[in-house]
Amino acid sequence: MASTLEEKKEKIKRINKYYIIILIICLIIFVIGVSVAYFTLTASDSEPTELYTGTLITDFKDGVEINNPKFIPRYEPESLIDVTNTYTNQFVVENTGTLDQTFDVYLDVLTNEFKDGSLKYKVFNSKGNSIKEGNIVPAGDMKLLQNTYLKSSDSASYTLVIWMQENNLNQDDEQAKALNGFMRVESVQTRK
Repeated sequence: MASTLEEKKEKIKRINKYYIIILIICLIIFVIGVSVAYFTLTASDSEPTELYTGTLITDFKDGVEINNPKFIPRYEPESLIDVTNTYTNQFVVENTGTLDQTFDVYLDVLTNEFKDGSLKYKVFNSKGNSIKEGNIVPAGDMKLLQNTYLKSSDSASYTLVIWMQENNLNQDDEQAKALNGFMRVESVQTRK
């Protein structure tokens, strides 16, 4: 029994020696890596390094989600002043990076229980001009804006307006219907 205890102690000592050797090797590799990194960073270069970044910030003033807005039938709004009984979502896209960018704005429709063609939309720019319009799809992605160019350090403001189109018929069967979805922006950087 004593010999097995001694054997176990010797085995533990051998294992500890291996751990110490591995620890010393790791420490040497670490010191070499830090030294190489330091000298690489401090080495003088004849040309300055330029770094270009693409950063796009989207501020959805009225939130990203569209969750069951209440619609009353109405005719097409002609301007941003005429938006009663509509759903509006104002958003600002800002390019804070050093690269110019193009971006697409999507409306991802999760649920649209309204009849086809009942819900319509318009996108207005910051000047109040309508730049895109159409019907809300029953479900899926809708591209509201496509390949919109935005220079570095520039921003653009838009307003999405959704309404139920008045068709001069009884539209009571459209009551208590749901529209759910969310908005998103995807961008691509443009090299200088």
